[in-house]
Amino acid sequence: MQLEISMHLTKELGGSVKTKLIGPETKLLIYEDAIIGQNPKPEDTFTAIELMVPDTKELVYSQEPVQNSLWDEERLSDKDYYTAELVLIFSE
Repeated sequence: MQLEISMHLTKELGGSVKTKLIGPETKLLIYEDAIIGQNPKPEDTFTAIELMVPDTKELVYSQEPVQNSLWDEERLSDKDYYTAELVLIFSE
């Protein structure tokens, strides 16, 4: 089943909502953030994350407020310090 992820960005990042479609067994880079002097955490980037069924908008999962403790840190590339690649791993 395909789902839609809605990412609510913090005011510092414009406060907009970004959406992407994701399928099962998918590892997806949902957002890349950077802060001078530190590696950003999910709370620095998002105010909320929601997963919905695209056709019905049925809410499947919600994290509001975003909590750093619910995220794992993983380095996907050799990018410079002070960047974060925020990845969602979705499996049925």
